Amino acid sequence: SFNERAKEIRCNTMLLWGDKDSLFPLKLSQIPLLIIENSQLMVLENAGHALHHERPLDFSRNVHKFLQNKIHLVKG
Repeated sequence: SFNERAKEIRCNTMLLWGDKDSLFPLKLSQIPLLIIENSQLMVLENAGHALHHERPLDFSRNVHKFLQNKIHLVKG
């Protein structure tokens, strides 16, 4: 299952979730958040499961911000 394989993730991970996700309700976000070390949760308000379609700009901004922060950490 995903939860078993998620334990193997070792890199910094951002979980991006819609607060109106009907496929995987927000309360389920706590499972991978606890399983994946160095993970963080970002929640988009008034968004469902297909964040990249429903809120493409917010989705892209959050991904970009996450990646930029990780690049700065690597560079020192």
